[in-house]
Amino acid sequence: MEILEYIERSNAAKSRDEALVLFRQAVGQYGFDRVMYHSTRAVGDGEDEGSSVVLTNYPNDWLGQYASNRWDRFDPVVRYGIVAPRPFCWD
Repeated sequence: MEILEYIERSNAAKSRDEALVLFRQAVGQYGFDRVMYHSTRAVGDGEDEGSSVVLTNYPNDWLGQYASNRWDRFDPVVRYGIVAPRPFCWD
């Protein structure tokens, strides 16, 4: 799926589940089998101030372990993601 097709189809998605399927298809062609998309809306950006959206296919038990161990405090992806102006890859 080309990026323009992904953008058009995701903009037309009727649910978060449908958007997740499209996201998985888009990144799956590059060999990724686990995905997480997190978007936040800053306070003052409109009606849903401070809202956030998370789309992921990580197993719930892994997400629970990550949260209970507070690994976000040490995860460089989280730190970079807060300031990154656009999607990014890391190795």
